[in-house]
Amino acid sequence: MKLKLYFIFLALCLLFLIAESNALEPIVINSVLPSSDVVKKHEKIELTVDFKTEYKNPFDPDDVDLSAVFISPSKKEFKIPGFLYSGEVSSDGVSQPLWKIRFTPAEEGEWRYYVMVKNKRGSAKSDVRKFNCTLSNDKGFIRVSKSDPYYFEYTDGAFFYPIGFNVCWALGATTYRYEEYYKAIAENGGNWSRLWMCSWGVALEWKKDKAYGGLRVYNLKNAKKIDEILELAKEYGIHIQLVINNHGQLSIATNAEWKDNPYNAKNGGPCQRPDEFFTNSEAIRFFKNRLRYIIARWGYSPNIFAWELWNEVDLTDYFNEGKVERWHKEMIDFINEIDLYGHMITTSYAKPLDYNLWKAPEISYSQVHLFSDTLIEETIFWAKEFKKRYNKPALIAEVASTAREGTIERSEDPNGIRFHNALWSSFLSSASGTAMYWWWDSYIKGNNLYYHLKPIANFISNEERRNKKLEELKYEVLNPKGVYGTLSFTPFLDWQPSTSSEFVVGNDGRISNIEGLSRFFQGQGHPEMKVTPIFNVDYPKDGYFVVNVDMISQFGAEIEIWLDDEIKSKSPFEPSMSYQRVDESFTIEMPAGKHRIKIENKGPDWFRVRNITLKNYALPLMIKGLQDETEAYVWFKNREDTVDNYKAQTKCFPIENPKVQLIGLKNGKYKIEYYDTVLGKTIQVQEGTCSNNVLILSPPTFLTDLACKVKLIP
Repeated sequence: MKLKLYFIFLALCLLFLIAESNALEPIVINSVLPSSDVVKKHEKIELTVDFKTEYKNPFDPDDVDLSAVFISPSKKEFKIPGFLYSGEVSSDGVSQPLWKIRFTPAEEGEWRYYVMVKNKRGSAKSDVRKFNCTLSNDKGFIRVSKSDPYYFEYTDGAFFYPIGFNVCWALGATTYRYEEYYKAIAENGGNWSRLWMCSWGVALEWKKDKAYGGLRVYNLKNAKKIDEILELAKEYGIHIQLVINNHGQLSIATNAEWKDNPYNAKNGGPCQRPDEFFTNSEAIRFFKNRLRYIIARWGYSPNIFAWELWNEVDLTDYFNEGKVERWHKEMIDFINEIDLYGHMITTSYAKPLDYNLWKAPEISYSQVHLFSDTLIEETIFWAKEFKKRYNKPALIAEVASTAREGTIERSEDPNGIRFHNALWSSFLSSASGTAMYWWWDSYIKGNNLYYHLKPIANFISNEERRNKKLEELKYEVLNPKGVYGTLSFTPFLDWQPSTSSEFVVGNDGRISNIEGLSRFFQGQGHPEMKVTPIFNVDYPKDGYFVVNVDMISQFGAEIEIWLDDEIKSKSPFEPSMSYQRVDESFTIEMPAGKHRIKIENKGPDWFRVRNITLKNYALPLMIKGLQDETEAYVWFKNREDTVDNYKAQTKCFPIENPKVQLIGLKNGKYKIEYYDTVLGKTIQVQEGTCSNNVLILSPPTFLTDLACKVKLIP
């Protein structure tokens, strides 16, 4: 009897399994339609795949996984993930799904490919198809140069030097505003921009509302916008640094968005706190799925300059450097597994601190974000510092003044002095591209400043920066002398103690150890960070020394300015309910001659310095540049051509018949080409002879600035 019951039980189980398997439809690939059977090298082939199977979440490869294997003429295999292109996604699945696979061949000849679909229940494979890849003039993808680790090049080896500005979002139902920006960049010789996948822009995943579907449900309308943006980028030759996350998404303090983040447990996500995004296993799995979708849909494009995993990740709440570093390395390993095109990968921080992640070989290049009133000096310093620290390309990816709104920049600087200075100082630095200005909408577009790109683009055209030993220019100003104007500088360090206490301020504007001066002058509240700086000055005539303060601790502070061991100015800052934003200047009169100036804080807590100004002090001619043994790039800048002087309606007088000697060039004859940085053209060509490793330059009279190329004649 027991044996009979056992066999009946086995029969019932078998019948159940048969019924269950019959209920599950097999995966069927109905069609694979290629966009063409002939594709140019580095151009896209797009497959539209119609298949039938059961799944609920089309964005989870554990639920449904579409891919294709492409086999090159040289028998190399490339497995490329597919993606849901369009459809109506709901909790029950997808209606009218349209699936695609995109691939960019890099080898001429006959390619073969087949498509696969799989899920937990099985898999299916298409028959093998063919397409032919033909010759094209496309240069390919951009990478770090194989011959020079500080610069970039295309797949075919051609040099790439980024020129552009940020266009991180452009609000509107269509992409016409992106076209306006990209067209303007291209028409003025630019080739580079940044795009944020932010919640108010083109994010894929955000809190469920009218625009977004919530966690693990991607916004296909925004995805289509990015398709269109990349097509515009291709049309205009713009290379996009795609920023996947921005700091506010994980913050309740800085540009706070955490309350609407779909990863927040309050919105159904796996994370109780913002920082758990970097450690929670579910959050990591969900984000990898998003990365997979991003690479499947847009990884084909040579117009993707790089994947930027985070914008200013140090501004996320409960920031922990170690956890963030480990998260980045895990994500980069994942990207490298599926992005077979080898796009560069980077990230960014708000502060130019020595984060360990920059040293990681997984990070293709480092970035600096600078918001300062002394952009020229800081751009040059930080580009040099990052190159020295990390032995890889360095880009100034965000730059602007300390103005907190673009509308302020627009009204203060209608002629684009700051934009112009950022472009030229970055080229005359160790940076691997021009600095990207931040206020693209209110400032650049608002004042129609696009034209500033063209002169620098023309100057750079056909200039090869790779494999040259370019160092900071060595020079001496011979003339004009006797005319002295204003020198203004901003301390380089932020919330860090000064690393130097003695500074020598030269009349040519060069300041020793300036990179070691902090903006925060500490009082009694942080004795471990307190450093009292002393400035050694040499006034050629009577003048003034001015300290401009822009922020004070809520606990109060006190500023004292000492001249040669005698106190000349003392002002207390009273405590308040919170830190105070101020705009106050403290001035002492300076007699001609050599002096020592000390700035002391004996108050309860810190004050922050916006800048320090020395009036009747500096030569009007500022010089920046790079050189090696046989060539030099020189930028002559009128120190009085500033936004502050424009606001004060102070007239800028021309610099007449200046004379400068360059030191350290190889002896011989040189071609000296002077260049108008506004009109964008050569205005004078001279020949000069370098003797005893000294070459004399005699540029023509100029009002604002002038550039120069110096090259040894073979």
